[in-house]
Amino acid sequence: MPSLKAYLAAHPGATDGWVAIAARHLHEAVLAISGFIAPGAILIGGALPDDVFEAIIARLSRERDDKIRDLVIAPWIPSVRRASFPWAGVAVGAALRPFSETLLPDDRP
Repeated sequence: MPSLKAYLAAHPGATDGWVAIAARHLHEAVLAISGFIAPGAILIGGALPDDVFEAIIARLSRERDDKIRDLVIAPWIPSVRRASFPWAGVAVGAALRPFSETLLPDDRP
């Protein structure tokens, strides 16, 4: 992330535009995922700077609220929150995989 930090430092006004585009694309992914598995919340993580990460989550919350206000069917859209261990999400997910196989076996032939 050093290149993103350097870019944002060199272009202070670019953060809002970048966050708006990133949040819009992420919101589309949230809608797509929610249509299939209906989670109560979606947790995201990563190596973004904290202020950028918080801005994306705030923007996603506004987009969710706008959809809920405008559409009758939108209350099922889950909230998006920051993961407890945003830097270790892949490792935690991989570590939980054996439990998933044990507790939720695939019965398909």
